[in-house]
Amino acid sequence: MQRGGKFPQTYDELIYRLQSEYVDVVVGGLPPAARFADLHLEPLFEDRLSVFARARHPLATRRRRRGTELSRYRWIVPERSSVAEPMLEVLLERAGIHAQLPKLEYASIVAVNGMLQSGDMLAVGSRSQLQEELRAGRVIELSYPLPAAPWPCGVISRAAAPPSVAMHAFLEILRAMIRGHPQR
Repeated sequence: MQRGGKFPQTYDELIYRLQSEYVDVVVGGLPPAARFADLHLEPLFEDRLSVFARARHPLATRRRRRGTELSRYRWIVPERSSVAEPMLEVLLERAGIHAQLPKLEYASIVAVNGMLQSGDMLAVGSRSQLQEELRAGRVIELSYPLPAAPWPCGVISRAAAPPSVAMHAFLEILRAMIRGHPQR
């Protein structure tokens, strides 16, 4: 858990803090195992990337969308150092969406919601990341299918450090909660 100070702003900062023992565990997208040999990766579920917009976006009422239509808008995408970013360019290209779109990068899902609400931008993210905004009706998932690519999500911890009793209890609760949500 965070012990104090400024909260990490990027995925790389968060992993660095984990490796430096400033945080005990990271829950989120899993990096390639070979990238961090000193970390233990525990997959908990697979997510997928989707295209999102604010509820009143001009494309919200359109049933069919082409890549050329989506290319007209500014995009909010995961930061370059994120786990999702390497697959993003491939997915957009396969979907027929020009890879050199005007883009804003994000490290915070809270920032994504704010940016979506401020204009007619589109965002790439996961349904699980935006579930509260979807439930509240502020954001919609566009029915534009990106090619399916599983995005493994789970727990990242230091391989050399066994979890404390408290961390073990937290992880058991987390695992139970995820098992209780089959919609993933």
